[in-house]
Amino acid sequence: MSKVMVSSCTMREADPRLINIEVAYDAAFTETEVRLDLGFIPVVYVTPATEFTKPTAWSNIPKLDNSKFDYRKEVAVPLRSLRPAGQGKVSRTDTIQVAKDSLFADLTQAQQDREAQCAQLFNEPLWTKANAWDRGKAAVDLRIELTPDFGASQSATLNQPFANRPTGTLVTSRSTSVGGTGGNEFVTVLPADVVQLSSISVQSNSQVNQLKLTWKLRGGLGTSSSATIGQGGGGTWVSAFGMSAYQPGPYDGTWAEFTLADGEYICELRGQAGTTLNRLQFVTNTGRTSPVYGTSTGTPFALTKLNLIGLFGRAGLGMEQLGAISVVSAAPAPAPVSAMALEFNGGDTYVEVNAPLPITTQATIEMWMRGQPKEAFLFYFTDDAHRRQFSAHVPYSDGNVYCDSGADAYNNYDRVIKSVNPMDDKSTWNHWAFVRDSAAGRISIYRNGQLWHEQAGGLTRQMAPCNRLVIGADGDGKWYHAGAVCEIRVWNVARTAAQIQENMNRRIPSGDNGLIASYALDAYQAGAQIVDRSGGGRHGILHGSTTVVPGPGALVK
Repeated sequence: MSKVMVSSCTMREADPRLINIEVAYDAAFTETEVRLDLGFIPVVYVTPATEFTKPTAWSNIPKLDNSKFDYRKEVAVPLRSLRPAGQGKVSRTDTIQVAKDSLFADLTQAQQDREAQCAQLFNEPLWTKANAWDRGKAAVDLRIELTPDFGASQSATLNQPFANRPTGTLVTSRSTSVGGTGGNEFVTVLPADVVQLSSISVQSNSQVNQLKLTWKLRGGLGTSSSATIGQGGGGTWVSAFGMSAYQPGPYDGTWAEFTLADGEYICELRGQAGTTLNRLQFVTNTGRTSPVYGTSTGTPFALTKLNLIGLFGRAGLGMEQLGAISVVSAAPAPAPVSAMALEFNGGDTYVEVNAPLPITTQATIEMWMRGQPKEAFLFYFTDDAHRRQFSAHVPYSDGNVYCDSGADAYNNYDRVIKSVNPMDDKSTWNHWAFVRDSAAGRISIYRNGQLWHEQAGGLTRQMAPCNRLVIGADGDGKWYHAGAVCEIRVWNVARTAAQIQENMNRRIPSGDNGLIASYALDAYQAGAQIVDRSGGGRHGILHGSTTVVPGPGALVK
């Protein structure tokens, strides 16, 4: 039987809510597994270490033991699929992202009472998921298990071709540049055997001061890094009493590294600039976004349609001007891969998301779906009182599409209705978007990017703050949808027709304005979460049985 061993683990704080974990591991296979070239899905199980938690008071008193040890949770995250490919041992490195609050359980009433005692006796703050971890002692415990992969599986190695790997002579192009005209001109010099951009390091405070690029080299020959761009510093040495101390200057700041996975490249630079580069953020071809580096304001910019391999511009103590160098002659891009979807069986399948969803006046939910007419809900939002705040039947057994919003204590709510003709069935994929704006008194329904039905006034019941979303059933986990669903996205803004049309056929990056939850619903591993790709940490749980099926042909990964 195959075995797996973790060789190294590095954890970084991606932002105040997320942790990036880079884990290196070795998988050893039996002779039979190598001969049959069996597929496996490594699943990493992450638990906050004891040191990760923060005791607040006298842990040696059992009644008031506040060590947080009992509050820890285990999170399971599937990694890239794996095959022996003729080898008895395969070494891999993967990067995963975990929401901090997913690592801790909600308190029981007894635990809340104990917390209150600690606060009263020791003048300590009450425990919450937000303050559960101690940055000074941050650590995690993890293990990896190999689960047989009986579906399509792709082997991957550390030296596989990359999406932006150049062939032959490297041909590049330059974008326009943003920023001012101060400092000295620079252009990053590319190594001869560059395969892809591996990472970008950024030093910033109120603005972006320094940059450094690292590339991965062809043939597994390691990496090569550029010289540091920008001088940084600007501080002074202060001497007194025979001692000297450095007083930081306006161009000193904090370094952070944004690392790219195999096949991942930066396709957009966005930020704000004036006479200097004030803010900078990276967007990759996988939809991932970096943190925003720098805090000052300026004129917003976006350099798009990139295959970033280098930078040019002007720099002095800080970054004055920046432009992108992209690969023109590169390996052919892989053919678009149609998305997959989850099939809801109509008997016990649904996805449950228990997390605050900040929607009140405006909301948009969109998804691709197919399904038969049935007494079922496609989605259902509830508030603290378990009242229906936003829901839809698509379609109901009578052939009508219903969209309801803003239920009060007497179960009064706004509703719009329209019949589907011909009635949809399990073989027909459609993109649906439901837009709610209670301030304007409007509910709009878009089908395949076109306005399909709307009541533009009079629907003014405001939605109460929601703390639960159910996909494929009602708020009690009943009235099950029969059919397939994928690419569900929730916004706390009223999306326009143009915005819906622009994004309905493609994945969008996290951090998009107003996006508060995003679920691909294109794969599922037993025991794993339904991951929220928006970065908000609103992960879901799948109940019942399901299968993975081909998604809509129009939706491309």
